[in-house]
Amino acid sequence: MIQSIYIFKPRAFNIVWGNDKRCWRMAKPIGSSTSSKNEKECAELVQVSWLEVTGVTRKLSASTCQITYQLSLEKGASGWTGAPVFLMAKVGKKGKYKWKKLEVEKLTRDPTDFPSEADPFGVEIANDQPDKRLYFGLYEVWSGRWKQGLKVYKAKSRSEPNPGFDFIMFIYIYNEESTRKEDTEDRGGNQGGEMEVDSPVKDKSRKKNKRTDN
Repeated sequence: MIQSIYIFKPRAFNIVWGNDKRCWRMAKPIGSSTSSKNEKECAELVQVSWLEVTGVTRKLSASTCQITYQLSLEKGASGWTGAPVFLMAKVGKKGKYKWKKLEVEKLTRDPTDFPSEADPFGVEIANDQPDKRLYFGLYEVWSGRWKQGLKVYKAKSRSEPNPGFDFIMFIYIYNEESTRKEDTEDRGGNQGGEMEVDSPVKDKSRKKNKRTDN
């Protein structure tokens, strides 16, 4: 079966507080002038209470899209117990979010695709859907807990054609900040504004991240 794959690298994400070095650190890939030995390209969480790492694809064809993030937790990571992380996605800017709870606290220091292929998370894009862009992201914006130690290496959207539709294979790799323009315009930038999403948890209060000096 032919597939379409979209790969988002760290600098292609829209990350709330992502430009603040007290909150996030962008690790350079091995071989760059500023990389550390054996360091893999990633967005490393220093500290936030508002976790939001999102992306948006180009217009897709009718398909079922499976979404994964490649993640790990550093030694000494904290704040994840009792602060469930949700993988959320919707089709079109005005679509309704579908979500899946992720047990991030079970991650190790090894980069792992999450959720696993054995327990996938996907959304269906109907042929009559007027806006076929896929909006997706990792969220923990409800608990107000401070979190640290998460590494985000990439996200992948894999599309499988719905029955009855021809599909041409494309692989898109999003590397740079320019790929975030459309998502940033829709959401008001990457510095921590309020966001309207259907809360998957009982407490629907939203607490903004506050920067603190270390």
